Amino acid sequence: RRAEMIEMVIAAHGGFGKELLNSVSLVVGPVDKCAAWSLNPGDNIERTGLQLKELLDEMDDEEGGIVFTDIWGGTPANLSLKYSRNKNIKVISGASLPMILEFINVREELGLSETAERCVEAARKGSVIISDLFNERRKENG
Repeated sequence: RRAEMIEMVIAAHGGFGKELLNSVSLVVGPVDKCAAWSLNPGDNIERTGLQLKELLDEMDDEEGGIVFTDIWGGTPANLSLKYSRNKNIKVISGASLPMILEFINVREELGLSETAERCVEAARKGSVIISDLFNERRKENG
């Protein structure tokens, strides 16, 4: 285990980030060094963007951090890219519960790049048409 852990911010539209963190806490209990930043209707993008910048400035240390955004190309992702430039921070789009749970599981043992890769892979593996799998298995098992 590492002395320090990789930090995380979920940057998203509306309450998505906060609620995703709430869901993570329901599954694994309270988590440290995790924050949510929201862009809401009517927000002053410059002012609220500076709040995101402060969060990312705090994450920029030896261990680094990951910003999980809801959608590639959206304002939260674009601001995350802008404010993470030249910092020890990765920005990943498509935030999901499997992705964040993988982050929590590996962030104390792996480096920043490998943690980011594992999170993206967990999201891919977590997106499955489970009804089709269930029906296939039912057919196989008679």
